[in-house]
Amino acid sequence: MSRYSNTNSSSNGGDNNYDDLVFKLTKYCQIEGTVDRLKQFPGDYGQTTILGYDDVQVLDGMLYARTDDENKLKVFSWDDLYDRDDEGNLPDDVTVDTAPARKSEKVAGSTYRYELIDAAIEGRTDPVDVGNITMFLSNSSASRTLMKKLTTAGHNAIVDKEDDFGWALNDLTLRPELDERRVIHFHVQDSFTPQGESEAIQFTAPVLLDAKTEEHITIPNEDNNDGSSQASSGSLGGSGGSDDSTDTPSGNVPSGVPDEADGLIDYFARTGEDNAENVEQMLESEVPDMNAVDMDAVMSEIQQRA
Repeated sequence: MSRYSNTNSSSNGGDNNYDDLVFKLTKYCQIEGTVDRLKQFPGDYGQTTILGYDDVQVLDGMLYARTDDENKLKVFSWDDLYDRDDEGNLPDDVTVDTAPARKSEKVAGSTYRYELIDAAIEGRTDPVDVGNITMFLSNSSASRTLMKKLTTAGHNAIVDKEDDFGWALNDLTLRPELDERRVIHFHVQDSFTPQGESEAIQFTAPVLLDAKTEEHITIPNEDNNDGSSQASSGSLGGSGGSDDSTDTPSGNVPSGVPDEADGLIDYFARTGEDNAENVEQMLESEVPDMNAVDMDAVMSEIQQRA
């Protein structure tokens, strides 16, 4: 079963060893790397956060280099070409040899062309060694969630999501327990339909897993987000290496948790939201009678599904 179905080595690349590379990751591509650095700086188009990984490997996806600058790499998803089954797996006849030798994309009126370096398929091939990379993160839902998960500030990392030039704190610090930790990083497409609405809200959700245990790395608790070992034990999520707790079926909610909250609880569990005040505020827009809500039961259910 693919990791994509549960969101809450040697190399194919031979001697390829890229260093200090600008790196982009599209949805449904997986990389593994050692968390190394997190810095921020102002830019002409807004505040940017630098996330650095060392000794990166592509676990799933097609790795390309820009033809106009070979130090700018991007991983494209197999989902651009093939449909996955219900467990997130690609068709059996898909191999790394089916990856296109060249790709192009148009961004903001400019066309960028890429040449294939190598490709990997989760669970079928060896990973592709890349080296040390730098990711530039501007204001977006995915970037904001990453900053909450990666920094000691947790939920407080975000100042104003509407302000591209001041969306995050200027002095964010990487959580000590994550420094030099091997993690698996990928993004998935998620959605949420507000109560009474017919159209779902689509968003990109980043997923971070401990590379050894595959436990989810979640947002640290607000009451203890100073990066201490006590805080880290509650923010790495999961139990053992199993993710069976995420299989709680919709509609199966405990006493004190109204049915209207079921979808939101799934959303909170997937995104790592564990701030009771934030959860309560969102529940107020969905649940007719908040007096019937047991917030302790709600928070416990979120933890169970995470």
